Amino acid sequence: MADVGILNLYKPPGISSNFFLTKIKKFLPKDYLKVGHFGTLDPMACGVLLIGYNGAARLNSFVLQMPKTYLAVGSCLGQTVTGDRTEEISDFSDQAKILEYFSSSIDKKDFIVKNLIGEYWQAPHLFSAAKFKGKSLYAWARSGRPIVKEKQKRNIYQLEILRERAPYILFKVTVSSGTYVRTLFEDYCREFGLLGHLVSLVRLSVGNFNISDSLKLDEIKSGNIFPINPSSIISLPQINLDENERVKFIHGAYLFNRFAISDYSDGQHLWVRDANGQCLGLGQIAFSGEYLALKPVLNWFRPIDQN
Repeated sequence: MADVGILNLYKPPGISSNFFLTKIKKFLPKDYLKVGHFGTLDPMACGVLLIGYNGAARLNSFVLQMPKTYLAVGSCLGQTVTGDRTEEISDFSDQAKILEYFSSSIDKKDFIVKNLIGEYWQAPHLFSAAKFKGKSLYAWARSGRPIVKEKQKRNIYQLEILRERAPYILFKVTVSSGTYVRTLFEDYCREFGLLGHLVSLVRLSVGNFNISDSLKLDEIKSGNIFPINPSSIISLPQINLDENERVKFIHGAYLFNRFAISDYSDGQHLWVRDANGQCLGLGQIAFSGEYLALKPVLNWFRPIDQN
């Protein structure tokens, strides 16, 4: 049986997610194939970086639904083109505005924070890994042709200012996937007539994957690896198959005449288990002619090629 799983890794600061992934691949077991990450973490940032292997990347859409929590330090001294400390400050905040902010009441700051929580529209940062015509926005910006993409709906679930010491602001935030914390901090500063950028960023968690459980590079080198079965983390309905159905599923065959139409919807995903409860993989409900069928999407024996 091929192992399909997710690893919770700690990415150190000062290195890109892709370079870090390339670096650690050579220390992973030889049967860890098709290794890929579930979303990047900025080079400046550190913390939780999830990777999947042996076909687990097909679970990306489920991982992207998980909220992400960050601990960040921002400076309201001025802004940089990248939105973080990797570049020099290009425009400085007015000193009077800085003094006004750090002497302003807690009530005023709480009001701004509460207004930011909830539905939040944000465009990908000009210096980000988001793609345009197959090339990252970062690459476009560096070439002198910055690409401005449309704003997309995100969610701010929690935002808390923890400590302030001019010109720095320590805050903790939980957001939906795809949210740029540096842009959020710029927006927060703008509410007070300030310009801001991030000084540090730590991803504390992605869903139930926490930084306290993330694997460090030394642990990976020593083989001290603890993969996580996706079915224990991603919550989906499940179904048990008998032995005949199990054999068909692991060989990539559709299962017909198995489901009541009233119980399932077209496109619904299910964890598929054998009669003993062992997880076999991921299936998807599909209408095929006049029948409702279970389509194998990913199994623990081998990844199923999707058409």
